Amino acid sequence: MNKQAWIKYYNETGKLPEQKVPCTKCGTGVTMFSTNLTNRVTKFGGVDKLLSNFICKQCSSVGKPQKVKRVPKPKKMKITVEKYDIPVYKGYNITSINLHETKNDATLSCWRPDLYLNADKTCDDCTLFNICQCALKKLSKRKMALITN
Repeated sequence: MNKQAWIKYYNETGKLPEQKVPCTKCGTGVTMFSTNLTNRVTKFGGVDKLLSNFICKQCSSVGKPQKVKRVPKPKKMKITVEKYDIPVYKGYNITSINLHETKNDATLSCWRPDLYLNADKTCDDCTLFNICQCALKKLSKRKMALITN
């Protein structure tokens, strides 16, 4: 690298012949162009000082101690307990069903989906099986075998 030729080229064009400026210690090139180059030239006080005194980031940080990474403290979360008055559910049992009124309703949907789902989607334990006209109505193979025999 001819330093005088680079200084002359910069004064004529405002650019350097190459975009990479070599480090004075290790010789590795660091890219500088446009506003980065003009800012560095003003920082160093001229192109000649930039080319003779420029040190890359790796070389300038060799003698410095490494920064210790700070471990963040775990954040303490505020726990707020809100009390609600939840009414106690008291289950109810259907004691009797008027079959004359329910016959029409039993054709639309399953009246005991809890039994249907708990019995692996079969109506084995449902007491309304005889009057039910639901499209999902079916018995298990075990129950069918007991009825047919």
